[in-house]
Amino acid sequence: PINVVNVNSLGIAMLKLTRETLVPILSKESYYYNQNPFQGVIVDVAKQWMPPAKRNEQTTVGLKLDEALSPNKRGALLLQVARENVILRADVQVTEMGLTAKYSPEDVLVWVTKLRDASPVANASVELRDDANNVRWQGTTDADGFAKAPGWGKLGLTARDEWSRPRVWVIVSREDDIAYTSSD
Repeated sequence: PINVVNVNSLGIAMLKLTRETLVPILSKESYYYNQNPFQGVIVDVAKQWMPPAKRNEQTTVGLKLDEALSPNKRGALLLQVARENVILRADVQVTEMGLTAKYSPEDVLVWVTKLRDASPVANASVELRDDANNVRWQGTTDADGFAKAPGWGKLGLTARDEWSRPRVWVIVSREDDIAYTSSD
């Protein structure tokens, strides 16, 4: 939802995120803080949108994301909403899977459940990736929705600096559904 007051038009840009593209895009802070992060990038949706709102009244309106989602209305995307000099960005996940991950140097424990009823998601594909988008481990969830993978120490990942831990990306997919999280 977006809150608007006296807004005639908003610039909307949506970039679909896939297993292959989400780490290179989301690991770069420039996509969130650069004035024009989509320069040179072909977005999947670019349009002017007129929110249905009355003049001089704050209104909360929903923005349809269907154009950038799968036919089953699932997916991940980078959303940009712009008006004059104000640009807001967010990464958005529209998924039926709940993803929980616990990270350590020894192991990464991944638990995947259905958001609808918290039941486990069995046989979901799980990938661990580093910031360079290298697949460091692949597996599937068991009948209880769990997958246990080697941790950043066993994978040989190094931190960006002495004050941080290595970032590990977990990407889970099942059919046309995708969910992701990272260790920071």
